[in-house]
Amino acid sequence: MSATAKLKDKAIETIVRLPQKRLKEVIDFVEYLESKESEKATQEILADKALLEGIKKGIDDLKARRCRPWRAVRKNF
Repeated sequence: MSATAKLKDKAIETIVRLPQKRLKEVIDFVEYLESKESEKATQEILADKALLEGIKKGIDDLKARRCRPWRAVRKNF
């Protein structure tokens, strides 16, 4: 069993033993951690100027209809 799987099992075992009042606190904390990870990923993307420029170029290409249907592209793979 991987270290991650062991940690998840331990977390579940511990959570199962908690009273209902504490479960709400656990859920709030886990959701907070999840949102921090999401925010961190967002900040990493926003810090990547080349990536943002590529996204903007893609949006401009779509608006100007400089694109091909996915089915036409997919045939080449």
